[in-house]
Amino acid sequence: NNERKIKASLQQIAKQEGISEEEVRNEIAYAISLALKNDDPQVQEFWKQIPTAGDSPTVEEVINYIILKLTANETN
Repeated sequence: NNERKIKASLQQIAKQEGISEEEVRNEIAYAISLALKNDDPQVQEFWKQIPTAGDSPTVEEVINYIILKLTANETN
């Protein structure tokens, strides 16, 4: 299950960096918010491809999408 893997990865990063899991999540969310503002059409197309339940993708949705794309590329 990717959700468990994502949570474990965030916990591992937090431990390695000596910060909380929430801080890791906040840093990633901040990077996502900056990237969403990029007006490059190719970048915007990337963001449009990410399935999201809300107006903008969550940290988990972005990570899960990237995992799925990498996995698909490995099998091709």
